[in-house]
Amino acid sequence: MADTLDVIAVEDLADVAWFPDSKQPLLASWLTGVSRTLDVVLGPIVQRAVTDQLDGGREVVLLSKWPIATFTSVTEYSGSASTVLTAESPGTISGNRYLLSDGGILRRRNGGGDMCWAAGRRNFFVAYNAGRYADTGSIDARYTTAALMMLRNLVTRELSGGTATFGGPEITFPGATYAVPRAVLEMFPDEVQNAPGIG
Repeated sequence: MADTLDVIAVEDLADVAWFPDSKQPLLASWLTGVSRTLDVVLGPIVQRAVTDQLDGGREVVLLSKWPIATFTSVTEYSGSASTVLTAESPGTISGNRYLLSDGGILRRRNGGGDMCWAAGRRNFFVAYNAGRYADTGSIDARYTTAALMMLRNLVTRELSGGTATFGGPEITFPGATYAVPRAVLEMFPDEVQNAPGIG
């Protein structure tokens, strides 16, 4: 079954020659796994609604997902009193505002200057849509190509294992590979948020 965050539609892979017929039942789950991994490494690709509940007491916070497509609301609580903030833009610097910087950094603003969010634990809420594309059908070819490279990498790993016997039962050795090939990371030099580790 297709996932709403898949980078490629399963039906678009029906004629891929390198994907073996014996693995077709796994195609949808592998594609979702590849898409979710790309999401972690590059940040959201397909847009989705996110709500972060964050701690106050400092001027800047890092949102959990970025890039940000649109904000729904930013609400800060000081005790039981709530304040709904609006986006700061040139010419709108008075009052309670927020300002989004690159990398998902959200600043609390008032009167054209930075100020601290109200002190507290999990006392302000940010609702927004994170992601680059509205749906799977509108995704740029770079991302679908990266997903295909990762999927092919997984298929290669599954099919390239060897076996050996050492005077006992047969042991299977899967082909060694990484889920995210270096070539995929190099396609997105300015977008990698969480580089996969080695080990």
